Amino acid sequence: MRVTRILDLREQEDDAAGMALRVEITGVSGVEYAYDLTFDPLAEATDADAVYQQGDLPVVVPVGSIEQLTGATLDI
Repeated sequence: MRVTRILDLREQEDDAAGMALRVEITGVSGVEYAYDLTFDPLAEATDADAVYQQGDLPVVVPVGSIEQLTGATLDI
């Protein structure tokens, strides 16, 4: 994952430093997952969410998506 590219995109958000990349599975099509990527306030992450630090970028994975995203990579 090119964290610098994602950090550049996050800089366009209000309160960029407080935003995390949220990665959530939204559906399944055959053997592929549909997913949603958003910038959400890190403060809104719950105790049930997994929060990872990728360099300067916090990444939040909702509890319902953790299993499907285990071992996944984001290629931009």
